[in-house]
Amino acid sequence: MEPSPISGSERDEFIRRFEQALSELPERQREIFRLSAKEDLTYPEIADRLGIKASVVAHHLAKALRYLDGRVMQTTGTDPARM
Repeated sequence: MEPSPISGSERDEFIRRFEQALSELPERQREIFRLSAKEDLTYPEIADRLGIKASVVAHHLAKALRYLDGRVMQTTGTDPARM
């Protein structure tokens, strides 16, 4: 069964809560998330830009995604996969 689409107000609330959760991330995790999600950089590209190993990028991104997923579910009850 397909999940029902969310309303515009639910989407707006989800975005507001997601942005709040994003602002709560440690700076390094937030930066890595931004480079991955908004600039569409690969782990090696992010690693080169930040002067760290790709494995560190993967670790920080995984932690950020777990946190964001948990915070969005906790505060909205909305599964990010429905978006």
